[in-house]
Amino acid sequence: MSGKWMFGELTKAEWGKFEAAWPGAHFFQSAQNIEMRELMGDENFMLGVREGKKIVAGGVLLGRRGEFWIAYGPLIDWADRSLVEFFLSGLVDFARARNMLKIEVFPDVLLSLRDSRGEITKEWNWDGLMRMFAEAGFRYEGKTVNMEMKAGRWAFVKDLSGIKDVDGLRATYRKTLRARLRQTEGQVKIETLKRSELGKLVGLIDESDARNGIKGREMDFYRAMFDAYGQDVEFLIAVKSDDGTPIAGAIFVYHGKEVASFLSGMDRRYRDLNGRAWLQDYVMQKCLRRGIARVNFFWIEGKFENNHLLEFKSGFGGGVVEEYIGGFMKVLRPTGYFGRRVARKSRSLIRRIHGKA
Repeated sequence: MSGKWMFGELTKAEWGKFEAAWPGAHFFQSAQNIEMRELMGDENFMLGVREGKKIVAGGVLLGRRGEFWIAYGPLIDWADRSLVEFFLSGLVDFARARNMLKIEVFPDVLLSLRDSRGEITKEWNWDGLMRMFAEAGFRYEGKTVNMEMKAGRWAFVKDLSGIKDVDGLRATYRKTLRARLRQTEGQVKIETLKRSELGKLVGLIDESDARNGIKGREMDFYRAMFDAYGQDVEFLIAVKSDDGTPIAGAIFVYHGKEVASFLSGMDRRYRDLNGRAWLQDYVMQKCLRRGIARVNFFWIEGKFENNHLLEFKSGFGGGVVEEYIGGFMKVLRPTGYFGRRVARKSRSLIRRIHGKA
């Protein structure tokens, strides 16, 4: 507590109201995400700073087994040095009091905007923020280029402002993409899945994850997301019009004035039908009808050569690459945390040895 601020936990109702009113808040900070994580057995703490009765800053701390993080948060005025320092101090004290091993913070702060070739079109200097985290004992995790599943550092986004209809939308696409859509017109249909049908999409996502060396999620993750997000999430698949064979699928999350293409997958045997492109086109048409201006194609790697995912996403034209500042980590109980890391590496090594046997 300070002269004018008080740090502490918030109720779900308080957090939901505060987060919903915050401009541009990420769905990872939403009340729905809290509910989903609870259904999965994760712990969560909604932390905030009050000035009198007014909440002026806050963030959702998620995790389990002593390791916690804030993804795309806290929701705070990062230019207010005193407020940021107060929040970080309160966060560390809170984590220590609960014997947490480690905390990470991934601020919703941009370092740069870039075109699809990697050329910087706008950038920001956050040296002061870096110093504040360092002074609070956090270690910067660096300008990483790989995907980070807690909070990706690179994303491709498209602004639909000023686009009025389907013709105007498709006119923004790359010429080659427009041609592929014309060639496959009528061969692909989009279906919205019920809870009992999620396996159709999960199989496509698992196939793509395996191809990229990523460990897939359990079905409980998708069911929890379906239950928690309700009308704010769509589980969509693209199928062959003639026989209904699933060829691609994706999860789209609607939050505020943004739709995010969260997870996706495809059956490469049918890649010539452009199922993933038809899914994105379908959702962007819906955005035009609903007045949603921001399309977040979500995470990419921070490299601009031989980046097939960026090549696909930038094909929809008119978008930019957002580079976020990245993560800051503070280990609170070094013996416990590093001991756990050693144990994990040992188990991983044993599994590899047995796998080769």
